[in-house]
Amino acid sequence: MEREVLSLIFGASNSVCNFDTVGETIKAIAVANSEIPNFLVMRQIDDVLIVAPANTTWCQDFSLRYKSLCNSCNIELAPNCKMNEKAFENQVRRKVLGILFDSTDLSWSIPEDKREKTLKSIREIFDSSEVRLIRKQKLMGRLNHLTQMCSFMQLFMSPLNESFRNIPSDADPNTVLSVSPQGKRDLLVWAGFLLSEFKWLPIPRPPTGPPLYRRELYTDAAGLPEISQLHKGPGCGGVGLYETGEISFAFQHTWNSDFLLAVDPSGIKYGDKSTTLEAIGLLMPMILSPSFFRNQNVVVRIDNLGVVWGILNKKAKEDDTASVMIRCILLLSAYLECKLHVEHQPRVSDWGSRLADRLSRRSSTSDSDRRLLANWNLSPLIPSYLSAWFRSPGPDYSLASDLLNHLSSLN
Repeated sequence: MEREVLSLIFGASNSVCNFDTVGETIKAIAVANSEIPNFLVMRQIDDVLIVAPANTTWCQDFSLRYKSLCNSCNIELAPNCKMNEKAFENQVRRKVLGILFDSTDLSWSIPEDKREKTLKSIREIFDSSEVRLIRKQKLMGRLNHLTQMCSFMQLFMSPLNESFRNIPSDADPNTVLSVSPQGKRDLLVWAGFLLSEFKWLPIPRPPTGPPLYRRELYTDAAGLPEISQLHKGPGCGGVGLYETGEISFAFQHTWNSDFLLAVDPSGIKYGDKSTTLEAIGLLMPMILSPSFFRNQNVVVRIDNLGVVWGILNKKAKEDDTASVMIRCILLLSAYLECKLHVEHQPRVSDWGSRLADRLSRRSSTSDSDRRLLANWNLSPLIPSYLSAWFRSPGPDYSLASDLLNHLSSLN
């Protein structure tokens, strides 16, 4: 019977889960016998991670109880290594799950060996016109590992992931892939990040909601479901509100027919790409009134869930042009040192969303709305290269650099 039980554990496909249950049980008992709060003790398979305030002895107490419990259960623990890398206890600066942490100033860093391996892999792929699947997968695994600590760098992953789109899960590891020109440009960004003089970076704060004292922006965009509706003048519009509720600005931009009727690489009319249009509607006020955003928390209220999730994921699923716009939005917000809180607002559900909805079409813009727009007249502030992009749209990632240069020239 004992032999059968052992075979079920070691030979089963869920053997990892079986062992994981044992590890979790030992950890839970040690936490229950200690004073340390449960949320300060984490576990990743066979690694037990503990953090605690410096003015407590929680780490030391838990370590003693955990080791004593394992000893009583005849569970062998890895001995502490001299380098304090593979196994250690009660340290303030050490490597955990492949990342260096310093609890004295709450910073993190990439181990030098990992930095060098990643740079070498980037160099090899950058210098090649084609790359084997297994080599590209290894590089992307290393980059994904780093984005867990620096989520901003997820912005520079989409073009690199393009070559995996049509690759089956059981593909030959030696399958040859191509690397797009934009993918190579993004590899240069990653190389710059890894070669930066700032070796230690602040541990990112957990995502939080907006503060009570914040600015608000309502935006909306209209497409072209039928060519017969072109006379309605679809476009995008919105209104920005100060913390006091006073109007900071209002804007309106009308799409030109070339833009609405143009098709993307997938053959879809831009007039039908609601996520792209709504993302442009959010980007526009950042270009027209950057002072509204600088050093501010801004709640963006928009009725398109694709943009909400796109900002969160740093890309739009299966829409390269929308991904370009999302990259522009997030890079501009970083340059303006602005925190955007993008929230879904049901269509025409309050005063701001009703105004933004009216401004998204010339035909629905009232006389009072036009008088409001006349107070700012922001349309002439649209850069010429953005107007040129509207005449010949496409998933052009260089647009983000152009917009950053435009904002820097305004200072």
